[in-house]
Amino acid sequence: MAASALLAQNPSPTDEDIDRAMAGNLCRCGTYSRIRAAIHDAAGQLQSDSGQTPAPYYQSNLES
Repeated sequence: MAASALLAQNPSPTDEDIDRAMAGNLCRCGTYSRIRAAIHDAAGQLQSDSGQTPAPYYQSNLES
């Protein structure tokens, strides 16, 4: 729900925006980078669905 609210208010969030929005909702299990990547992916999908150009996002240390 926090991620959905973030994307409704900010369709191209930075990592810092995501961290701030998700504070208190994330555990310390080491999945922060995956959650950030998923939110960036969702933002890109929402923007492409609306006809906007998605903001570029690249993080080289993500595991496949």
